[in-house]
Amino acid sequence: MTDWQVMLTLAVALLLAAGLLAIWLMSHDARWRARYAQYLESRERNLVGMIADSVGLFRDGIDESLPPGIVVGQSALSTRYFGNVIPDTVSKYHLQNGDRYTVLCQLARREAVIEMLESARLNGYNAVCNVRVEATDMGHTLNRAQRAMVIVTATGTAYRVA
Repeated sequence: MTDWQVMLTLAVALLLAAGLLAIWLMSHDARWRARYAQYLESRERNLVGMIADSVGLFRDGIDESLPPGIVVGQSALSTRYFGNVIPDTVSKYHLQNGDRYTVLCQLARREAVIEMLESARLNGYNAVCNVRVEATDMGHTLNRAQRAMVIVTATGTAYRVA
C-alpha cells in the first residue's frame, strides 16, 4: 500500500466514525425529548382536578378558610450548544434547527406550569388564576437556531374552591 492509499483509508475511517457519532448523538437527543415528554405527561396526570386559567378572576364558591396566595413554577432547560449544527435526519421528529428551540421552549413552558400547579396543590389549593408565563433566553447568541438554554417562570394566584 502506498502512503496516499493509507491516508485515504484513514480519512474514510474517520469520516465513517464521525458520521456514526453524529447519528448516535441525534438519536440520543430524540430519545431524550420523547422520555422527557412522557415524564411531563405522568406529572400532568397527577394534577387532574386542578383549575388554572390566565383570567384574573376567582371562580364562585371560594373557600374563605384558606386565603389566596402566590404560587411560582420554574423550568430551566438546555440543549447541547452545538447540537443544531448537524441536521436531524435520524429521529422520527425530523426537527429543523429553529424547531429544536421551539420544542425546548414548549417543554420548559409545560414544566413551569406543572411546577406551579404542583406547588399550589402542595399548599392545599385546587385552583390558580391570573397565570402568567415569562421566558428568558440564556443562550447568549444572536442566531435563534443556536440558542442553548431557556428559563421559563409561571406565576399565578392560588385559591381553594369549596
